[in-house]
Amino acid sequence: QKDAFSTQKEIIKKEFEIISLKSELTNIKNELTNTKDELASKINEIECLGTLCPASQKTKDILDPVVMG
Repeated sequence: QKDAFSTQKEIIKKEFEIISLKSELTNIKNELTNTKDELASKINEIECLGTLCPASQKTKDILDPVVMG
């Protein structure tokens, strides 16, 4: 009886741990997706700067956000 209870308790503990890890993986996946989208946006901005702005303006546009934070 005691062993069966201990085993059931361990199974429930492991199932909870699996659910928690799945949730953590989902959060990481979402963060990676957001980072990918941000990088794609920044690449697009840089490509646009390369074709639309004069060189001095490109440098200013790139450095201003870095300096301003």
